[in-house]
Amino acid sequence: MIRPGIEERNRGSHQGIPPTPKVERQGDEPDHALAPNFKDGKSETTTSKLHEEKAKRVVFHRPGNMYRFLRYEEKKKRGRNRKRRKVKRVTNDYQQRPNKEAGRGRRAERALQKTSVVQRARTSG
Repeated sequence: MIRPGIEERNRGSHQGIPPTPKVERQGDEPDHALAPNFKDGKSETTTSKLHEEKAKRVVFHRPGNMYRFLRYEEKKKRGRNRKRRKVKRVTNDYQQRPNKEAGRGRRAERALQKTSVVQRARTSG
């Protein structure tokens, strides 16, 4: 069985709670006897406003996967996404021409024209 207090120690930064320093316990001391400002899973001094904000945004934190769990609005503010969104989009004029699929950019347009020619040849033959 897991000793009481291990759950608090393993709680990660995604809840805005800094992990308790690992100190060997003597007997049945409560966990907050080891970390002076750590009571009931809440740290009084070290939890900053930033941590609390982050805890609201990020549901579960694994460093490589952080972006997957951010809300859409948060993702828009991040660097790579923001740069990509600033690029002027080619207008989606394929909506006016229902026989073409969704293609963006010149190369896509040319590829689509080629495929449509091949399809016409197949259907007529």
